[in-house]
Amino acid sequence: IQEFPQFTGFEIVMATHKDKNHLHNHFAINSVNSETGYKWEQKACDLYALKKYSNKLCVEYGLSRINLGSNKKKQSYGEWRNRKHNSSWKQQLERDIRICLNNCVSREDFFHAMQERGYKVTWEHNRKYVTFTTPDGKKCRNSKLSSPEYFSKENMQGILDRNYRKNSKLFFIEDKTYFAEFLSDFLGQDISIPSFINVPYLEGLSEVEKEIAIAKYIQSMEEVSADKEYMQAEANRKQEMESFLDILDMVLEGYCKYNFKNPEEEIPQYENDDDEEEWEL
Repeated sequence: IQEFPQFTGFEIVMATHKDKNHLHNHFAINSVNSETGYKWEQKACDLYALKKYSNKLCVEYGLSRINLGSNKKKQSYGEWRNRKHNSSWKQQLERDIRICLNNCVSREDFFHAMQERGYKVTWEHNRKYVTFTTPDGKKCRNSKLSSPEYFSKENMQGILDRNYRKNSKLFFIEDKTYFAEFLSDFLGQDISIPSFINVPYLEGLSEVEKEIAIAKYIQSMEEVSADKEYMQAEANRKQEMESFLDILDMVLEGYCKYNFKNPEEEIPQYENDDDEEEWEL
């Protein structure tokens, strides 16, 4: 403390605690300077300088150092006290978000589940954060929760997408008869669910990777279905046209045979334009 002149005139109490696995000190500072009456001010850079100097002293005396790169989220005393007694409204919010995320398959589904618990969710594409409004009107961004990475838009959407893929897979696999028929129609051969689930290209994949692979396979089958329907329609139109031309040829052939038993003799021969006679077929 004597090394830093900004402490001059401020009353300080140091207390050594041993309630943890390591000894540590706390410094309680009277925020009003006893000599000048000025209030204590401390910027983030000042605190960093103190930590850096503290680490230097720890090295000199063979003590453990603190991690200066730690970006631990700040927590108010009220939040700390409530979390300690398991009564924080943010804790309850986080629990409800986790429950709804794990049981929903889309954002709309998630919004509805949260609404049933009394929450309002503002989740828009053009906004960086998601805002939750509690039943009693408290607002909280997802970035202010205890695990910002878990509650980020990207991660929450990822959880919903995984749930959707999982439920889609279960829909097809649980209804094995329908699924087998679905695949057989496109492959042109009988296929059973066990042989499909255990095919070589799925071996060694995690459960999530298997779900993704199966979902992609089903999607590709749906695309093949659309292509086959289009090609079949084109083939039908071509067949109809060919049938029409065949019928037309038959009609023309019959007409000529009926009207011209010997076409070479019956059809007039013209020596010049002057001798041309009008005639109709």
